[in-house]
Amino acid sequence: MKKIDFSQPARRKRSVVWLIAGGWTTNAILIVQGFLLIPLYLHFLGERLYGFWLATGGLLAWLSMADLGASAVTLQRCAAAYGRKDFSTVASYFWHGLCVLAVVVVVVIAGMAYISRHMLSWLVIDPEYHSIIRTCFMIAGLGVVLRLCNDFFGNFAIALQRSQIPVAARAIGDILGLVTIVVTLTLLDFGLYALVSGVIVRGGITFVANLFNTLWILYSLGEGVSWSNATLMDYVKTTPSVLAAKSSSQFARNLPPVLLARFVGPEATVAYNISLRVLQVAQGFVNQALSGIYSACSHFFFDEAVSREKERETLKRMIRGFIVSCFVFGTGFAFLNQGFVSLWTSDAQFAGQLFTSGSALACFFFLRGNLYVGLGMAMGKINSFELTQTFESVLQAVALCFAIEAWGIHAVPFAIIFSLLVSEPIYHYLLRRVRPVVGESLQVLRWIWVPMAMVFVLAYYTAGFFHHDSWWPFLFKSLLVGVPIATVFFFGMPGLAPRVIERAGSLLGKTRLAGKNLKYGKFGTTSGG
Repeated sequence: MKKIDFSQPARRKRSVVWLIAGGWTTNAILIVQGFLLIPLYLHFLGERLYGFWLATGGLLAWLSMADLGASAVTLQRCAAAYGRKDFSTVASYFWHGLCVLAVVVVVVIAGMAYISRHMLSWLVIDPEYHSIIRTCFMIAGLGVVLRLCNDFFGNFAIALQRSQIPVAARAIGDILGLVTIVVTLTLLDFGLYALVSGVIVRGGITFVANLFNTLWILYSLGEGVSWSNATLMDYVKTTPSVLAAKSSSQFARNLPPVLLARFVGPEATVAYNISLRVLQVAQGFVNQALSGIYSACSHFFFDEAVSREKERETLKRMIRGFIVSCFVFGTGFAFLNQGFVSLWTSDAQFAGQLFTSGSALACFFFLRGNLYVGLGMAMGKINSFELTQTFESVLQAVALCFAIEAWGIHAVPFAIIFSLLVSEPIYHYLLRRVRPVVGESLQVLRWIWVPMAMVFVLAYYTAGFFHHDSWWPFLFKSLLVGVPIATVFFFGMPGLAPRVIERAGSLLGKTRLAGKNLKYGKFGTTSGG
């Protein structure tokens, strides 16, 4: 097997493009999976069983709280070391991170066994569903283990700007997992087992590819296995903050379905999931783009060849793209979600326009918080930003508990907004202190949400205009929102309009030249003879 030449300059741009393209491919698959499969789930499983399964999905997500930071720390430290061409440190962090991952797997398996014994009473699940939900929960728990392993191996490759294989493996795994679910649900009548079959196929295929890719990278690095107390202590020092941040974040993010099933009913959990489906897809596109940038930022910030002016210009373009993306996706969701959900499933599964407009604004705050934490970790200040995120998530969880019990589903987005507004000054203080140029570049994000909120308020009063009983009137009226949004995106995204216009002009010039050659050269129509 030919070794990878790590002495060559890192190709950050190519790695970022692969990550973004791969993330968007995954999101496209999730779009098909979500919009195609949810009606199938409701038909083949029934609303009540599917609602209970969604609630257990929140508990499954809690299992991943056991991640002790192996993936995140390994990604940042290996990328920074690679930027300095310190390959022995790269290998050292991988092997120590693998040890941490082994501990994580043991903890997840133990947690899975404990939760499976008590979740039936926690969620007040109907006795007729006890057996199938417990069994599927255990199988899906294996999927959580595979995902944690894939995150670790994939992040190691991404840290070294070798993202092609992890991205391709994930896309292939997602496609085959989707096919597995459709076939086993509709043709083989597996019921709830079809869902977990897809999880295992997706995770298993990705794991095999990531494992072989990791072995290839280690072989190419040529560094042996070594023990370093300094590396171990770095994991020990960062593990508590990363564990607290990931666990509290996962807990808060997956708390609404559990609380809604408990205090309102499983039907409210279904409405919550369906009403947010489009926004979650759009949010995934933005998050995938940001995730692809973070890994390059770790290398970028520690590359001595990068000037402050180049850093400032790069950040400016990134922030502009972030704002435009959030505005475009949020506005489309706020205006059109009611009409879409009513046609896609039914009015009964729509959580309300107040919930929709509030969720559009909450999505911006959530993505903005992710941006702060991602950049902070890329700069190497893991503890400070992860502990701030922990504070934010704990505050969010407390607010959700009180709000959902008191006001039901409509209170969810506003509890999230409250926690993110409170934590924002802390993030900005940290960013300015760690790297002033980053803090200055992000100042615009402190107030840009105000005009966004005004647009979402307008959507609250006018979204009913797009509500119809058939698709064609809805699609026609959607153009009233879609055309202005597309225009904002085209001219607002950094470099998009000039690049498209330039290439269109070049293509038009080539077409005209080809026409002239065809007319005068090949056929000689003006030359007599």
